[in-house]
Amino acid sequence: MANETNEKDLFFGSEDPGKDPEPVVPAAPAASGKEELARQIAKNMAMNDNDDDDDDISFAAVPAKKEVQPQMSRQTSYSRESSRSSSSRSHSSSSGHSSSRKKKKKKSHAVDIVCGFMALAIVGGVIGAYAYGKKAYDGVFLANTTINKIDVSKLTKDEAIAKLTGQIDFNDKITITKRDGTRVDIDLKQLDFSSNIQDAVTQAYEKQNHNLWFKSVMGNESSYEFDPDSKFNETKLNAIIKKNVIEGQNVIESKNAYIDRTDDGFELVKEVVGNSIDEDKIGDIYAYISSELAKGNFDISIADLDVYEKPSILASDLQKQYDSLAGIADIEISFDFVYEKATLKGSRFIDWLDFNEDGSYSVDRDEVNKYVDELAEKYDTYRKDRKFKSTNKGTITVEGGSGIYGWWLNTEPEGGMADYITELIEDGKSVTVDPIFYSSGGIDYEGNPDCWTAKDDIGNTYLEIDFYAQHMWFYKNGKKKWECDIVSGLPTEGRNTPEGVYKLWTKESPSKLKGENGGDKWETTVSYWNNISDWGTQIGIHDATWQPYFGGELYKWSGSHGCINVSYDSAKYVYENVPIGTPVVAYWE
Repeated sequence: MANETNEKDLFFGSEDPGKDPEPVVPAAPAASGKEELARQIAKNMAMNDNDDDDDDISFAAVPAKKEVQPQMSRQTSYSRESSRSSSSRSHSSSSGHSSSRKKKKKKSHAVDIVCGFMALAIVGGVIGAYAYGKKAYDGVFLANTTINKIDVSKLTKDEAIAKLTGQIDFNDKITITKRDGTRVDIDLKQLDFSSNIQDAVTQAYEKQNHNLWFKSVMGNESSYEFDPDSKFNETKLNAIIKKNVIEGQNVIESKNAYIDRTDDGFELVKEVVGNSIDEDKIGDIYAYISSELAKGNFDISIADLDVYEKPSILASDLQKQYDSLAGIADIEISFDFVYEKATLKGSRFIDWLDFNEDGSYSVDRDEVNKYVDELAEKYDTYRKDRKFKSTNKGTITVEGGSGIYGWWLNTEPEGGMADYITELIEDGKSVTVDPIFYSSGGIDYEGNPDCWTAKDDIGNTYLEIDFYAQHMWFYKNGKKKWECDIVSGLPTEGRNTPEGVYKLWTKESPSKLKGENGGDKWETTVSYWNNISDWGTQIGIHDATWQPYFGGELYKWSGSHGCINVSYDSAKYVYENVPIGTPVVAYWE
């Protein structure tokens, strides 16, 4: 079907009787065959018109008479004169014979006249029958005529149009089915719809040569075929589609699949395939419906037409993530804090996950930071007050002070525990790992793992310094190995040695000490340098051969710039016998 019908021949593969020549009325045959020809023509016309009750024309058969040829004389006449002479000479002898020949000639002329009238009657009958038949088929299709295999014999054009229209499937409406199952009916009259049946019937009628009507009566068939087509107003069609199909619907937006957190775990929510139409593809709807209507399809579905907005994420795209998330509750991420493991279970961090539309998820860093703070609060010992069993004063509390010994969990927002935990959660695997502690300038802010317990991280191997007593002890595995008097820092704001739990970081022998404190500058070379602080405070245990003695109250007027002054032998002992990493507990209790 097309929305325009060109003025052209609609038919294909048909017999075209219109090319036959104009009929010629048969001429009278020679005298010897007139009767037989008349009889045969009448017989054929009568026999082939028996199918038409209204136009039945019969011709009576006229029996043929055998023509009698007159007997010709064998005498030969030479001339009128000699004939006359001969006649006069023999007049008397042939008078009887002459009378007999005249009677025979009269009889022969009578037969000729009868045969002539009969021939004229036959020719007149043929002409009359032809004229009557031509009039009978005037304005109607010839006998044995079909259009698209539908018999239209002896029908007028209007009757043929009505018959074809009734049998060829041209509806009075088109029905458009949308994705949501709703149906929209459009009356074809609204589209100025018309078919090409009328043109096809007219062309078929005009192709027939009605002058040769008797050929169809004698069994000659005329068959015409054409493609049913139509015309309609495409502008009106598009306007109705836009109003009733595109705009006149309950829009269901397409939605992406996603993974939802539920009380029981996770749920894979499937995508929603809606009926919202892609604005860029509205023209495709117009073109499709128009083409289907042009093909003669009156029930048109656009449900599966590729014009709808589609979800960009399907459930199948998220299946892998969903399968991995389904086991999150069983994941355990353990951190080895030497004396025990802190385990972060999936059943807890599952609530920290924020799921994206594409099925991926992000970890709530605020929740991770809170968890890191919990770990630091429980496991950090760096600069925290500690209970300590002193040599002379029993159990005391040593303030964290400036001491740098202990475990200090890295809580930095980047590169610390928060990043580490986030990565482990995203990996989605059960693992046991070491925590991340601060490390700076070659100094690891960690304690002695051999002595770390839930209540203590100093253990039984340590250096003990009592500032009030100005005395130092070294214990190894709980046994005192060395003790000596000391001189600590001058008790002023800039030179006083702060209490705290320190750590033997580095050793050097010899070592040049150079610094500035409170406006005082110094530069001194010592034999043994045992550093117990970070690089900022530079507190160490070293030999101070310039001191007149050690202990007592010497520190009050000859105190150091903050270091622990000891004798040469004591500095050497520490250098040679106290391991790096040994805690140094210094207090003013």
